[in-house]
Order: sequence, then C-alpha cells, then structure tokens
Amino acid sequence: MSKAVKVVAGIGLAIFAPVLVGGLAGATGTALSFAGYYGAVGAVTLVGSSLAGSALAPEVPDMDGTDVYAGQALQTKKDNISAVPVVFGERRLGSSIIWQTSGEQVSGVDNEDYWSIQVLSEAEINSFEEAYANEDIMIDKGSNKFTTKYAHIKGYTTSGNSGMNLADIEFVKLQDGTSATASAIGIDTATTDQTKQVFTFSGNVDHELYMTIRCATSSGDTYSGSGASTVLESGVSGVGGYYDEYSEGWHGDLSASITYTPFDSDNLTSSKSHYVDLSAVSGRGAVKVIQQPASSNNYEAKIKISDSEGSEGEYSFTLTMKEGDGVRIPPNVAFIATHQVFNGTDNLHSSLDSITTKIQGKKLRAVGATAFGSEVYSSNPAEIVADILTSGLSIDEDNIDFASFYNTRNKCDDYGYSCNIVFNAQANVQSTITDILSTCRGQIVFSQGLWKMKIDEKSQSVAKTLTNNDILNGSLSVSMKGFNEISNHINIKYINPDDNWLSAKAEFDSVDLKDLDGQTIEKTLDTKGVTSSTQADKLAEITLNAIRYSEDASGNRIKQTPLAISFATTVKNAELEVGDVISLDHDLLDRTRKFILLSVETGQGGDIQISAREYCETHYKNSAGVYLI
Repeated sequence: MSKAVKVVAGIGLAIFAPVLVGGLAGATGTALSFAGYYGAVGAVTLVGSSLAGSALAPEVPDMDGTDVYAGQALQTKKDNISAVPVVFGERRLGSSIIWQTSGEQVSGVDNEDYWSIQVLSEAEINSFEEAYANEDIMIDKGSNKFTTKYAHIKGYTTSGNSGMNLADIEFVKLQDGTSATASAIGIDTATTDQTKQVFTFSGNVDHELYMTIRCATSSGDTYSGSGASTVLESGVSGVGGYYDEYSEGWHGDLSASITYTPFDSDNLTSSKSHYVDLSAVSGRGAVKVIQQPASSNNYEAKIKISDSEGSEGEYSFTLTMKEGDGVRIPPNVAFIATHQVFNGTDNLHSSLDSITTKIQGKKLRAVGATAFGSEVYSSNPAEIVADILTSGLSIDEDNIDFASFYNTRNKCDDYGYSCNIVFNAQANVQSTITDILSTCRGQIVFSQGLWKMKIDEKSQSVAKTLTNNDILNGSLSVSMKGFNEISNHINIKYINPDDNWLSAKAEFDSVDLKDLDGQTIEKTLDTKGVTSSTQADKLAEITLNAIRYSEDASGNRIKQTPLAISFATTVKNAELEVGDVISLDHDLLDRTRKFILLSVETGQGGDIQISAREYCETHYKNSAGVYLI
C-alpha cells in the first residue's frame, strides 16, 4: 500500500458478489469476486484414478511461479477481481480492502485518519502471530491488537456464520492499544432499519444438507408444518414462498419442522442491503450461510448443514432476514480493522504503510485411524488434503481410507514434511492439490471405492511378487530415461520466512554426475507450500537420487538411471494400485528388481496396464548412506 491508497480513500465501497457467497451490506459499487472454495454448493469430482505430486510422476516437470506467487501473497489490493484466499499452515500475507474511508475522528487538527477493513482469508483462522507495517514489526498489544506510532490494527479470526456489522467492529485508535467500536469512534455507519423472522428449522440431518429459502414473497404469508421434505416444500410453495432441499449428501434431511414468515417483497427496497442472521443454532456439526439474499437472486438464502458423524443428528436454527443501509462484513472470513494516521501537508507519515500479517490458517479436523477427530491447527499435508476432499469437494467420509491418511500424516511428521500454503479460492482444484502433494512427495489414489493418500518413502514392503507368468503376451517394456530427460542439478523453489517470505532456492547436484554428463543439466521444481530450507534440501536430494541412481544386487548405489517399465497383466493382479511396490522376476531383467507403480489402468478388454519406476532404498539416503528421511 502506498500513495495510491490515499487517492482512493473514502471514494466508495467495494462489495462481494451477492450471488456467490454474501454481500457487504449497505455498500455500493462493483463486485469483488468471492467464489469461495468452501462456499461451493456442488461437489467437484477429481478426474482420473490418481493425482500424483512430482515424486511419483514418471516425468520430473519443469515448473515455475514461486517468485510471482510469493510476491502476490504479500500484496494488499483493492480491485474488483481479487478472490479471497484460503490459508493452510503458517503464512505471512497481504489482504483485500473491502471498505475504507478517511476523515478526522481521533487524531486532531494536524492529522487525518484512515480506516479500512481488509480481508485476509476465507474460513476461520487459528491465530494472528505477527503484524508488519511495511517491514517494521508491530508491537503486540494482546487481544489481536498490533500498533506502531502511525499504524494500528485489530485482527478478527472470523466474522462468524452471519458476518458482522461494521458499527460493532472495534478499531484500535491509538498507539497504546486503546480501541472502540466504529460507531463509538464516530465513523459513519448506518444501522439496520427493518428486521423480521423468516425461517426456523428443527430436524434430523445425516452427513450434510443444503437448503434454499426465498426470504421474500408477493404475499408474505406464514407457513408452519412438519414432515418430510416434499410436504414441507409444497407447504411453503403454497403460500407463495420457496423452500428446497438439494444436493443432499447421503441421507440429507430425514424429517423436520419449519416455520416460514417472509418479508412481503412489495415492501422491499432494491437499493438497500439484505442479509440473513443465523441464531439459536444447535447441533453437533456446522451450520453456515453460504449465500446471502439479494434482489439479484430473488432474495434466496442458501444454508449448509455439515454433520461429520456417521449417524443422524438433531439440528435447529433461526434465520432472520434484515433490510437496511448498514455496512456489513461477509460471513466466514478472517479480517483486520486498520487505522492509520497521515498528514501529507506537514509531511507527517504522508504515505500509508503496507500492512501484512503472519497468521496460522484454517483449522482442520484431525485425521484419525478410522475417522476425523476434533478441529485442530495443522500444517500436515495429509490433514490438508483430507480437508479439501471432504469439506471442499464434498467427498463422503465413507469414501475416505482413513488408515492411509493417518499413516501418511504420521510419516509426514516423522520426515519433517509440512505444508504452509496460500491459494486462490478460485484456483484449479487439481493444481492446488498437486502443490500440496509436492511438499511431501505424495499422491492420492482412488481405488476400490476409496480415496487413499501415500507418500514416496523408505523401507516400503513389497505388495506382490510378479513373474513371467503375470505378464501378458510379451508386453513388458524396459527402458531408461534419455539424455534430454535427466538432470544432474536440482533446484527446489520454496518460500523463505527468514527473507520476508519471498522465494528462495535449494540446490543439490553431483560433481560425479556432471563429470559423467560433461555439462550441467538443471531441473527446477516448484514447491509453493514448503517454508523450510531443511525440507527443501531433502526434497532436492531425494529427487535427484530418484532420477539418476539405481543400485546393484548388493544394494549399493550405482550411477545408472533407474529402469522404467510398462506391461499388461490380468485381473488376478487387480488389487495393485498406484504407490504399491512390486517385486518383478522376469527373463528380460538381470535379477529380481523392485518397482513402484506410477499408473494402473484397466483396459476395455479387462487387461490391466501398469507403468512403474525402479524402487531403490538408496534413493532415500545421502552419499554417505545415511537416511534423509
């Protein structure tokens, strides 16, 4: 943030597109995209039987983008297109300004005050760790308050399921940490001018349920009733309203009682803001507003109930629609309330500081051996992937192989693999998961109706031994990577917290390999979620080992590119899946060798096509024979 911010201070309010997640109530202007990775009401299906990180892909791709990614994460923006990010683990980041104004409320005749609301992340975050004004660390005043002489902020880990009124938000007024609400300070905030109960719900939910409620009708009649969804929906429709249960995960709503008392749409003012408050919520899972009502969506609110347990649970809540011209912060976001003092005339802090914060991101349900546990803060890649699959993509928990995720979670802890990542809520899901998998040389696999997670690791047991008799029609193909596909110098790009969270590079090479090749051949890999040089160094060395080294019959490392094989087999080996290690005893090989499976596909004729890379224990050791993980 620099002089440009002074120019736009107070010129108007940006709003979140109300048809997506929620409106910044009372605001006018153009829409700020907020597609909401976790606000989506439809499930997204991952394509393919597996999605692998760079560890197990048959190719080692050249990737870039960490430099740009790191810079963008630290920027504070005010525009009409920036999506609110999702944060996993610990990161320092900028924000998106969704409201700002200027004028003298506190500072006196010689100074002006700048006030803003800046959104950091979607979903509730765990904590604020540090705050910075430009590169100066701000003084922690407790209660998520941070100050310098001219810049003061208060952080909010969440705006709650219904959002917050600007008038009720506390701003830090002074360097000593003194704070007061926006309305008490004298910031111009209007209040709600009409409120009415719209909807009450009491019913049983199994896993998850989505509901659409039209909060305004032409007649405004009241409906009360109990029963199954078809009875309730037709009853509401009979009084001119609209209530629908849709996209039910598993059983959804089993039975319910509702009361529906809408606004009369003839009395609504399209130029004013409309939103619903969620109150009197009971139940063991989560109840969220995922779409706020507005004239552009026929005043329809969307509600999501998520129940992680395996049996039905009782839920109840009250939904109240409000119309007003007050400014409102959207639901389910983490944000900061910022105050800065400036005086361009007397050259006193004439340029506003860029405010960045170091936060611990989204809380996750702990991955257990058989089910999810309670919510905890975590930067473990396995728990992050499990959260995206279930909370983000609405994959049912009964389709998650918890044993594999639990094992991977423990291995990541043992090996020092963590993931600290910021990603755009509108990002491609597969590329996002690939970025997370690259932090632990991992993959997810869909096999036998279950999603599993594995990592490329040492001391893997052999899943099955195959011989000549298992290979169809002489289909075995054995090859090595050509000169243009190998490297002798690996660069791992990662994020360095010790250098202002900018891009850094870990390098690993081999003098012997360079002498053998007669030149330096570099590969650069992108690991946006890695923030540890130790972790980056491990990944670089294991990657080069897996590209360039094999081992002899005694298990000694040799300078030979690992073998790559492909073959067809019968359904008697149908249990094999990506990530398994097999032992292959075949006439085309000089001895029995181990291979790790990279792809397993069933052909139209029922045969199974497999590709694999040679698996060597020395890949996980350094040149002195000491395990890297």
